[in-house]
Amino acid sequence: MKKLIALLLVLAMALSLAACGQSGPLTEEKAYDIVYKHAGLNAEDVVDPHLHVIAENGVPMYNIHFSVNGVDYDYNLHAKTGEILTHKP
Repeated sequence: MKKLIALLLVLAMALSLAACGQSGPLTEEKAYDIVYKHAGLNAEDVVDPHLHVIAENGVPMYNIHFSVNGVDYDYNLHAKTGEILTHKP
């Protein structure tokens, strides 16, 4: 059931962006590139990366979690623009 809801959320995000005359959301690869560059990291140093598609207050986002050298990172990116909305650390 959770997978169906997630799939419907992604579809709704894509349709809403298309209805606004905008191209689709960022690729997952590009989202990871943005986050790693911001954190000053190389992809090969990252352990256990996870990406989730979420929406908060109607804003489609990618939530990305990963670890490097025992430090946990958590990023929220706007799914269309790639803008970093929040991050820890």
